[in-house]
Amino acid sequence: IIDDQQKEIAQMKDWREKWYSGKAPALNMEMPGMSKSKQMMSGEEMKKMEAATGKDFDLHFIEMMIPHHEDAVTMSKDALAK
Repeated sequence: IIDDQQKEIAQMKDWREKWYSGKAPALNMEMPGMSKSKQMMSGEEMKKMEAATGKDFDLHFIEMMIPHHEDAVTMSKDALAK
């Protein structure tokens, strides 16, 4: 997962540089699609993640990733509309 995500991040950074060179980054947690991610990253959820082990860790990770990716779909739709 880590290796693949590092490749994906590098690809997205490359696209951003090519398409929006010199533009300030969009760092807005209030933008469409960030609501579930904000909740997921709350202190309580992260504490559960840090305390989990084995299959419990895997299950909690999966449960956190679903809303994260749902937010990505929402953000993608918003980007296409703009």
